Amino acid sequence: SFGSAVSSISGGLQGNAIAKAQARQYELSARQEELKGREQADKIRRALQATLATQNATFAARGISLSSGTPVNLGNVSRTEAARDIEIAQFGASASAAAERSRAAQSKIQGRTSLTSGFSNAGLGLAGKYGSLLS
Repeated sequence: SFGSAVSSISGGLQGNAIAKAQARQYELSARQEELKGREQADKIRRALQATLATQNATFAARGISLSSGTPVNLGNVSRTEAARDIEIAQFGASASAAAERSRAAQSKIQGRTSLTSGFSNAGLGLAGKYGSLLS
């Protein structure tokens, strides 16, 4: 009947709207994950600067030259560890963001499927009801 066709179309439109809203939420989550990764990388950089400053102050207070030997080696080790930690943080954030974007894409597909299904069901219902008039 016409009423069930309208209901099918309405259901498809509603399903599509819900899926689009979910997709937007997943996209927002992806951006938040990327932001968390940048914030974590910045936190690691600030901690590195504080560590290097403390190391330098300790060596200077002991009268050790900061331009060679242990101070340089220790600074290099600290920088290498920080770079590794930053890389891990950024990789984790990128992986999480990619997963959220994948969910967004799936939601968009579900929305289009819901919309197509609603129109298809409406068309089949009307064709069944009024098809005999066309023959």
